Amino acid sequence: LFNELPSVTDQALKTFTPLAENVYTLKNLGDSGQEEFMSCDCKPYYPDSTGINHACGEDSDCINRLTSIECLMDSPDHPNNCGKACSNQRMQRCQYAPVDVIQTAQKGFGLRALQDIQANTFVYEYIGEIINQDRFVKRTQAYQQQGVKHFYFMMLQKNEFIDATQKGCLARFCNHSCNPNSYVDKWIVGSKLRMGIFAKRTVLKGEEITFDYNVDRYGADAQKCYCGEPNCIGYLGGKTQTDSVNKLPQMIIDALGLTESDEKLFIKKKISVIKEYQSLQATQQSISGSQQQQLSQETLDKIYDDLLPIKEIHEDTVSRTMGSLIQCKDAWLVRKLVKRIFITDDTSIHLKVIRMHGYEIFSKLLRNWSQPESLNKDVIVMILRILKKWPKMTRNKISSSKIEDIIKSFTEDGDVELHTIKDVYTLAQGLIEDWSNLQMAYRIPRRERTLAQSLLLEDPNNNSIEDSENRNTAGPKLPSGWKRMTSEDNRVYYCHIETNQNQWDFPTAFSGKKANNKNPRYDEKNGYKNKNSSDNFSNNNEDISIKTASQQQTDLQKIIEEANLQVQLKAQLATLALEKSQKEEQERRKKIKLDILRQKERERTLSSVSNLSSTEQAYTKLFARYVPNFIKKYESQLSHDLVKRHAKDIVKVLAAKEMKLHNVKSSSKKVPKSFDEKKLLKIKHFSREYMEKVMKHYGNKQAK
Repeated sequence: LFNELPSVTDQALKTFTPLAENVYTLKNLGDSGQEEFMSCDCKPYYPDSTGINHACGEDSDCINRLTSIECLMDSPDHPNNCGKACSNQRMQRCQYAPVDVIQTAQKGFGLRALQDIQANTFVYEYIGEIINQDRFVKRTQAYQQQGVKHFYFMMLQKNEFIDATQKGCLARFCNHSCNPNSYVDKWIVGSKLRMGIFAKRTVLKGEEITFDYNVDRYGADAQKCYCGEPNCIGYLGGKTQTDSVNKLPQMIIDALGLTESDEKLFIKKKISVIKEYQSLQATQQSISGSQQQQLSQETLDKIYDDLLPIKEIHEDTVSRTMGSLIQCKDAWLVRKLVKRIFITDDTSIHLKVIRMHGYEIFSKLLRNWSQPESLNKDVIVMILRILKKWPKMTRNKISSSKIEDIIKSFTEDGDVELHTIKDVYTLAQGLIEDWSNLQMAYRIPRRERTLAQSLLLEDPNNNSIEDSENRNTAGPKLPSGWKRMTSEDNRVYYCHIETNQNQWDFPTAFSGKKANNKNPRYDEKNGYKNKNSSDNFSNNNEDISIKTASQQQTDLQKIIEEANLQVQLKAQLATLALEKSQKEEQERRKKIKLDILRQKERERTLSSVSNLSSTEQAYTKLFARYVPNFIKKYESQLSHDLVKRHAKDIVKVLAAKEMKLHNVKSSSKKVPKSFDEKKLLKIKHFSREYMEKVMKHYGNKQAK
């Protein structure tokens, strides 16, 4: 802890130009791609007398917060269900943790916590100038020429960066650590993406706030790390450029639900692929005399796409997956994330995906990836298949997401002729037909209050009766014969006990009956007065909501429709459960059959090996060291088991040839411990020729 160090915040502030918010060097930079306002389902929540709205808090189930979206401040253009000043507006309201700047021993300035900061607490927004790739390259070169030792770049999204070198905020002094106490997370705030620093664990008062830069290397010189942690790797981003390029971004790890073992396996495969790529480049360089190039982003994307696994989504990873889908712009990652949802059969997971802005996110993806310049047919077909199996209850989310218009365009002529693709047209047409039978579900809208109603509904603290109800207080005393009730969406309404009349407005008396003399009455011209006044309130029907017979019939019809929808939903869930059970049974039988085949294959192999002479066995083992690696690349086209089986066949053929060629059965010549390069090239050539014939055979078989 660094409680004893003096604060040097004033000195640090003189080293840059402070900014209150990001500066965009180009108008379109930092765009989140969100065209529609996303509202959560939370309600205003006032648990105490402080008047603070605790809706959308850390422990809430706010779908915006779970998917890294800030609720916008309540306005006529963006009305919020959660009310004014909810707890999910931290960047907009600059709700920073108390911090100051200190001078560290080796790292320059650092950021210190002035009080304990609990895990997941928002610490600070990383603010600076938002620049594109071209300007980033130019500034990097310029800073190096100027002798700038510390760079303050942070990637915002692909080809976009936050540069806090000259303009920024105190967050720029947050140092790197190989064992950090905080992390950086990307959030959507309105139409822009913004970066926030959050506590990874409880940060103690006086502790330096750090996060893992997870940086890419720029230039040949590695920057030494001074974090002093036991697991420190010594250099930021790795000691060499190869170390840096092999690191897997945390965003990808979180989005794909990868484990530490997944990451290690990926790095191992990636190193092998990169070495092969660099060997090929070296060969081309020796022929053409050109300089060796660094791996392009397209090459890295292809490596990610080919080597990273795709896993089913679990309940605790739904929000992270959907949040990544909202922000992601890389085609390969979008395809993998959508496929994660596609291969997941659990109905409860799909219902949670729907709740996490599922229709809105898929609407955006279908719009973006159906454009001529970014057409991705695989993503479109997968999304349509997912939508096809989702439970169909009401039109509300379908209508608000505007997804139906996009899907209708897939059945019509357009810039991209998706309607000519059989799967796209059939799925789109089916969805339109399914959705055409759905109804909108309505709630009774909130009525506007008159001046009299507003005065009657105010409590002594100048808060509305709805807020008072949320604070569990009784509110103004009701007239005789009336009682308070709560609707399904937790709104207060009033019911007359004798007539069963319901209304939203606060009652003062019941029409047609004499009001109690003690009941207060309000007239906008003369103020409060009682029953003895000449004004007969019983004839004033403007403030009383009486349900007519037709209204009651409409309400009854709505209840019936809701009940029917619930029955349909249960039937759909039962059907999905049955389909899932049948699929699991098919998979189980398939696995048993496969296990039996494998067992027979093992027995056959053992039997064949036992019949070989010791010399032939030695040759078999020697060829088996090389052949599988020579034909491993065919696993992307055939299954692993098929390639493994063909490898055994190739080894058997080669061993037999070797026995015949050298006639080792009748001679005393020993089996070599390894083959020379010339022999290995022949083995490699034979193995790949063999596999090409196999591939041709499978291709002809599929064509038939």
